[in-house]
Amino acid sequence: MKDILQIIRNNKLISFSIFLVVSCGFLVSIIAYQSIQKQIIKEDRSSFIRDAEFYLKTVEKRFHTAESFIESIDRLIQMAPNLSRKDFARFNNPEDLYELGIQAVAWSPVVKHSDRSSFVKQVRETGLFDFDIRDPGEDYNPSAAVRFKYAPIVYVEPVHHSGHIQGLDLFAQAKKDRELNIAIDEGHLMMSDIKPLTISDTAEYGFWLHMPIYVALSNHPSIQERRQKLVGFASVAVLTNDLLTPPSLNSDTGFGFQVTIDQGIYMQTFATHPVERMHLREDVMWQTVLDFAQNHITFAFQRTEAKGLSGRDFLASVVLLIGLTATVLLTSYLITSLIRTRRIETQIQNRTKDLKLSNQMLQDEIIRREKATTEQNRAEVRYQRIFENAVEGIFAMGANGDILNANPSFAEIFGFKDIDDFKSQAVNFNRLLHATDRRKLQSVLLRDKNLVNMECRATNHEGSHLFLSVNATYVTEDTDVMIEGTVVDITNRKLTEAKLNDFAYLDPLTNCLNRRAFNEMLENRFEKAQRFKDWAFALLFIDLDHFKMINDTQGHDVGDMVIQEVAERLRNAIRESASIARLGGDEFAILFNNIKTSEQIHEISERILKQLARPFETKERPFLTSGSVGIALAHGNDVKDPAQLMRNADLAMYQAKKAGRNQSIIYSDDFHLEADEQLKLQNALRKAVTANELDMVYQPVINMKSGKLIATEALLRWFNPTFGQVSPDQFIPMAEQIGLISEIGAWGIDHILSDMQKIKQIDKLAHIRMNINLSPIQLCQPEFCDFLISKCKEHDIQRSSIALELTETAMVAEHMNIDHYLSVLSEAGFRVLVDDFGTGYASLNQLTVTKWDGIKIDRNFVEGLEIDDNKFAITCAVLSMAETIGYEVTAEGIETEGQRDLLVNMGCHIGQGYLFGKPMSVTQIIENAENNFEYTKPKLAPLFRKNM
Repeated sequence: MKDILQIIRNNKLISFSIFLVVSCGFLVSIIAYQSIQKQIIKEDRSSFIRDAEFYLKTVEKRFHTAESFIESIDRLIQMAPNLSRKDFARFNNPEDLYELGIQAVAWSPVVKHSDRSSFVKQVRETGLFDFDIRDPGEDYNPSAAVRFKYAPIVYVEPVHHSGHIQGLDLFAQAKKDRELNIAIDEGHLMMSDIKPLTISDTAEYGFWLHMPIYVALSNHPSIQERRQKLVGFASVAVLTNDLLTPPSLNSDTGFGFQVTIDQGIYMQTFATHPVERMHLREDVMWQTVLDFAQNHITFAFQRTEAKGLSGRDFLASVVLLIGLTATVLLTSYLITSLIRTRRIETQIQNRTKDLKLSNQMLQDEIIRREKATTEQNRAEVRYQRIFENAVEGIFAMGANGDILNANPSFAEIFGFKDIDDFKSQAVNFNRLLHATDRRKLQSVLLRDKNLVNMECRATNHEGSHLFLSVNATYVTEDTDVMIEGTVVDITNRKLTEAKLNDFAYLDPLTNCLNRRAFNEMLENRFEKAQRFKDWAFALLFIDLDHFKMINDTQGHDVGDMVIQEVAERLRNAIRESASIARLGGDEFAILFNNIKTSEQIHEISERILKQLARPFETKERPFLTSGSVGIALAHGNDVKDPAQLMRNADLAMYQAKKAGRNQSIIYSDDFHLEADEQLKLQNALRKAVTANELDMVYQPVINMKSGKLIATEALLRWFNPTFGQVSPDQFIPMAEQIGLISEIGAWGIDHILSDMQKIKQIDKLAHIRMNINLSPIQLCQPEFCDFLISKCKEHDIQRSSIALELTETAMVAEHMNIDHYLSVLSEAGFRVLVDDFGTGYASLNQLTVTKWDGIKIDRNFVEGLEIDDNKFAITCAVLSMAETIGYEVTAEGIETEGQRDLLVNMGCHIGQGYLFGKPMSVTQIIENAENNFEYTKPKLAPLFRKNM
């Protein structure tokens, strides 16, 4: 070390180099440490404020959703002031309430003190035998104190969770009495204190929103008028945990933020780590105020991070540590290099002297031995290299199986470190082989003295199973007998072959046989059955009913889960010997042996149908479905081959679907005739466009208040010389099934726009809109939007005058990405309408989150609207929600003046149906306009339902 220090002191260049390396390393490390700390702090603050603003917008949107819902209750009371408890319950569906974040909804009429006794008696006569007006408290005082007026809760939903609050008086608390009176005088929402609410079995923090309800207020009511015309309060309960759900925080980096909402006594804090392991960041905070229901709610956000070393300091410290470590290592390397150089120079000097003396002596000895050993060394090296580096295990063993010699590969195959480890444990080769294969190997060797590529099963040192390929030969040296040979580990190859066999013959989703394996098995059964006179088969084809609806609305993940559950239920339903296969999609097949009577197979099919009819439980909600079962029986030689049996079962299954689904049908020869007719109809449909058999008709869409024509809906018709007038419900699904819908849709759009060009030339019709029905298959074609735009340009049609109708079921099909394609069309200027609203899986909540231009209420809700309370309440709710959001609403299937007048009074001004006109040709539309044809107008006097 003294020499090294002396060298460094004497050599200024070396000293300066070491000083420069150390100084630069420390300087760069410190600069990097400070820069990283500043950048992380800047990015952390920006991310924190962005997350806080996004969370505040989410909370504000939930406040307005609750306000919008209570306003819809206001409209309901306005339209039906004598609303019954049953109608109130129908309007407030618990599932829709929970979906909107509302835990309870209540109606509290205002009752004067003089009417208190009669009011309580009247409510008790409706079924609430223990009803009374009560004050709130820990034990719920049986009777309220005497006041000038009361506002008891009469209706509440869900009643099974919140029935215990019926009768509570909203004016019971002095503070809230003053706030309620202020809300009555000004007509605005009132928000209660945030406190524990006993909505269900447990108490959770929340608040009530109360809205005063008036009847027949003038446009500018005074305080006195508001007090006189007050009829009650509509209230909703909201839990703070539902309204103020924890935000999505970045917990991977150890950062989060704290939200403090100060309103009364309530405070809510969210963080990514337990509080005891967190501390607040004084350098990152943000505060704002949200005004709602005459309350000022303060939101204070403050960044949190884990106690101890923060992620920011940790990263910067790591960079600093790396820099310092690199500096130390580089300095150490320079010093070590100097030491090594000095030692090498000394050693070279000493050894040079010794080598000069011994070199001459060695030269003579090397020359002498070199010739004698060269050939021997070469042979030994070649043999040893081959022996040790061979991939195969090479061995020599005694006749009893003890290993005499072996290479490293042999030991590795059986799980030993080397051959010495193998020998030290006194392992006998014969004991490693499977007993059956060992006897076979010994037998062949004794007989033939040689064996080639015999596949044997074995067990390694750890107990794992192996597959080996063995080559061996008997060798006799003097009186000793040895066995020499090789072994190759083929375990991976055998496992791969087994996996490939599973992939080839098993369905990966259900672990049932796949179509290929099932067909091969069926052919083998047929071949074996020909040897016997008395044999019988029964083949069941099973197809789930409406399974496509589950896939379209819930996605393929849920669909796959249902398919797996179906396979398990089929296994549970079958007690007889049978083979189950999944042929693809939602189709299954089951083959039974020795089933000779229809009674036997019917009993089996009934068990299967019962299993499939049970609800399928999923994460979202349970689904109900069923199955259609086709049965084909084969006795003796009445079925020629397996393919015929499969066709027969398939035809029987389609007959079960046609007969109403959820049933089983045994094949009959008559089914072939019907299948032939269906095939002929498909062939005729393929030629319909070129044969000019398709045509378009147009049904008027009317403004029911003015009786003016505002739009027409284009409807496709097909008349075939052989089949006559074919229903669209029959040929449109067929076109989608056989892949013709795009061709027919393109023809229809070109034809419609050509007719619309003729209509637009009439001044009286220049303003009308054309409604065009779309198939989801047609919509989801990437080039469809460009095609539609080019056709509008070709026929000089404004895009805003085109409304595209898509059924509600297609709208909610998640896997088809419908929203994306509709957004493209909407951005291009086309309108989007939801057809047949109310018949699919969309909920009222979907109206608030999906961007449509309008909805068309299905004819099933219009039919019987005057007398059906359920249809009336649902239609009112849809119209109220649509009006709030700003959707255009069209009622379909209007056939009577009573239906029209009732819809107009309910707020629906656009209608379509046979009352205004049946579908007609473009010529008839033009002639009606030229002849000043007037569509029916509503009566001037308002009409109400007969039972109101």
